[in-house]
Amino acid sequence: MESTYEVLEAGVRSKSSKLTDFISQVGMNQVERGQALGDLEYQLKCLAHDLHMTEQTKMPQLHAQLHKQVSDMDGSIASAKITALTQLQAAKHEMDEKIQSDVWASRTSMVTAVAIACPWILFCGISMSSLGYFST
Repeated sequence: MESTYEVLEAGVRSKSSKLTDFISQVGMNQVERGQALGDLEYQLKCLAHDLHMTEQTKMPQLHAQLHKQVSDMDGSIASAKITALTQLQAAKHEMDEKIQSDVWASRTSMVTAVAIACPWILFCGISMSSLGYFST
């Protein structure tokens, strides 16, 4: 009977040993999982802190850069506006001068033509009347 008892005892010891090993392995896995979760939580907190610090340090710089770019653009727009208005005024002034000179030239040429033609017309008229062409 003892041999049966020893066989049963050996079977129980073997099964309890396997069960103890399994429980130990599960416990180790749980510990490793807990450590991994703790490490992950720590890394996430570090990442959140780094992001917050980056935001705190970079945002004022980005804001200043954007403000400078907007100011530069405003200055460029104002400069372009002034340049365009200056060129427009210069073109208008040039066109006004050209129109004025064209008007003066047309008046002058008409006056000159009348001044040149008038003595000839009078001379021809007098000559023709002395020749008897205009007598009634």
